[in-house]
Amino acid sequence: MFYAFPSICALLCVVTILYIFHKYKLGGGLLASPQSNRHNGGGGLIRVGGIIVGIIFFATLMLYDAFVFDQKTTIFFIGMFAFMIVGFLDDVNSLSWKTQIVMQVIIMIFITMYGINISYITNPFGGIILFESGIFYFIGIMILIFWVVCIINTLNWSDGMHGIFGGISAIASVTIGILSLREDVFQPPIALMSFVLTGALIGFLIIHLIGRRIIIGTAGTNFIGYVIAVLALFAGAKIGTALLVLMVPIVDAVYVLYSRFRNKVSIFSADTSHLHHRLLTIGWTKSKVLFVYYGLTLLGSSLALLTQSMNKFIVLFIYGVMLLISFVLFTKVVYDFEKVDKK
Repeated sequence: MFYAFPSICALLCVVTILYIFHKYKLGGGLLASPQSNRHNGGGGLIRVGGIIVGIIFFATLMLYDAFVFDQKTTIFFIGMFAFMIVGFLDDVNSLSWKTQIVMQVIIMIFITMYGINISYITNPFGGIILFESGIFYFIGIMILIFWVVCIINTLNWSDGMHGIFGGISAIASVTIGILSLREDVFQPPIALMSFVLTGALIGFLIIHLIGRRIIIGTAGTNFIGYVIAVLALFAGAKIGTALLVLMVPIVDAVYVLYSRFRNKVSIFSADTSHLHHRLLTIGWTKSKVLFVYYGLTLLGSSLALLTQSMNKFIVLFIYGVMLLISFVLFTKVVYDFEKVDKK
């Protein structure tokens, strides 16, 4: 009940509020997005999902007596709302990718100055790597900034079809929660935050997939990516765990970056070259695409929870290489399909 009650409350609150937005078509002015070649779902989508999820996530923890706010959690939530505001600005008036990256880095510099940092990470070859003093302290800060910014933008790129971002994020969040309760980690506050976020995300997915009008928006992808990235570090600095769970969008992002670089176009240009776009191109249904994304993410989650240290490093490498090879081969299939279709 310690974890179930607030998580269910978050789920029900998000469902109720988003249902009201959907039924009465609220937010259709300021936060309505036009048709674009990035998000597969049509025009007129309402970008309130992330804002509602963020507010309910914070309010649930704030009102739950068992959750203690200290200096570190306060700074954590300040960072969360800062990322949400940057995303909101992009939702209202599209910001350039350069502006967004700069603002993300500035926010991360601010929160590292006030106590959010990496003390250590698990060494895949055994033991831990400390970042507590001297040059190693600054290396830890650089790793933290790079890690959070990369996870935010990788997850943001996965938000191109209904259900992908919310589902992957929910699986990642619940995985971190389960990991936080393991005997070698055991951090109940991190588990509580992870499970509450999971509940809120499931609530969003219910309305998101049924109504297909309300999406998470950049405000949501920013704050959720930030929360998942930071909680993974708090949960025993398990970067390998987060990488395994998020391996599908990570490999997809890496391959898309390579393709854009090879074709000499901006690496941040919006297009339809992501895996879900290619699957839809050859005639897959959206349900089938979600099944593949969720299945591979659950596989990564299982591998993350069942392996440790050196074994996790080996599994991470093998799983990543297998996914990358699969993406390359599948891209050739899509290319051949498009050539035949054009004849």
